[in-house]
Amino acid sequence: MIGPFSVLSRRLWLALAVAVVSGMAPAAAPAQAIGGIPFVIDGDTLGFGEMQVRLYGIDAPEAEQTCPLLGSEAPIGAWASQTLRRLIGRDEVICHPLTRPAQGHVAAKCRTMAIADLGRAMVMAGFAWDFKRQGHGIYADDEAGARTRRLGVWAGEGECQPPWDWRRR
Repeated sequence: MIGPFSVLSRRLWLALAVAVVSGMAPAAAPAQAIGGIPFVIDGDTLGFGEMQVRLYGIDAPEAEQTCPLLGSEAPIGAWASQTLRRLIGRDEVICHPLTRPAQGHVAAKCRTMAIADLGRAMVMAGFAWDFKRQGHGIYADDEAGARTRRLGVWAGEGECQPPWDWRRR
């Protein structure tokens, strides 16, 4: 014979199992979303007032970085910043923090109403690299597509120096 406690326990365990399987299990307190109309600091960093948010999983050329494209040194860092500005337009941006890099600013996946993942959009446009050290290759296929189509940093005859190497110079 099954008592009311046993039936209740089974229902609670079943509900918990369903929640875990469906990804709805309670987790540690999630970081609060950051949103608003940002200013673009560079091709992978947004500013929301005093808060800086780096797009998770990508590394874009530094603001002053140049690259040999089409026979001359192209201001690829400035172009990356302009590309991010154009992608955002006048839309509100919502960022969901994922990590806190050593520099102290938040790394987050960010979106607008029109673009589900700004980091992916930057890589697909050819103005950012898949930053495997942080994102573990989540944008590797998008980077390969941009390379194949010779977009952005891949448009030249030679290779642009990745920003992590350029910063070490």
